[in-house]
Amino acid sequence: MHETHMATYLGYRDRLQALIAALPRPATAERLRADSIACNAVIDGLWLEASALPEAFGPGEIERLGLASVAAILGVALPGDA
Repeated sequence: MHETHMATYLGYRDRLQALIAALPRPATAERLRADSIACNAVIDGLWLEASALPEAFGPGEIERLGLASVAAILGVALPGDA
């Protein structure tokens, strides 16, 4: 289980890091890595909460929270971030 999680986590984090690197902002390799870890943690946390208690959130609330949180971490405006 550890090996499978490590492979899928690193694959997703690397893809996320590449997407973050494509943003029009300066960032070191260390910053890109840290941002991808932080964004992944927010996405995972919101996914877990929404999966465990879907009735606790309004329509689109998790998506809006995710976009706003990731935008704040990255210091950019994202489409749909309100």
